[in-house]
Amino acid sequence: MTRTSATPTYSATHTNGTARVALYLQDAHPIREGMQFAQYAEQRGFEAVWQAESRLVREATVP
Repeated sequence: MTRTSATPTYSATHTNGTARVALYLQDAHPIREGMQFAQYAEQRGFEAVWQAESRLVREATVP
């Protein structure tokens, strides 16, 4: 029997060796500006864009 780990493994790089980069936005900007930031990140191959709901929150959560 082979035992597998329940803990997922993560890497800072993709399999092709490029870095995994994401953008984190707080709520201190108009939504249109946030959309422009997200489009900019998407065009440049960012892994993800996170939008916080409040400056009091330490992380953004996507349902």
